[in-house]
Amino acid sequence: MEGFNIIEEKEFYINLGKGLRKLRKARKKTQTQVAQSIQVTFQQLQKYEKALNRPKEFYSRKIVEYLGMDYEQFMKENNVLIAKNESNVHTD
Repeated sequence: MEGFNIIEEKEFYINLGKGLRKLRKARKKTQTQVAQSIQVTFQQLQKYEKALNRPKEFYSRKIVEYLGMDYEQFMKENNVLIAKNESNVHTD
């Protein structure tokens, strides 16, 4: 992926997954409830939370919004920072 080295990319998705899980549990929702709301299987959501699969921004945004939080605020609070080099920014 342009703009990322492997360590930065992995860390991005680990932080994203941890943040999604933390928010889901804080809202007292099951993986099945959240998965159904975004039309994926609970197994897929589980993989997002464990950073085994990498959700497109569309799905992570839908999850966060379903759980009642502003997406940009979620990203900041969970240290899911966008890594960049001189000319590339990760936006997926």
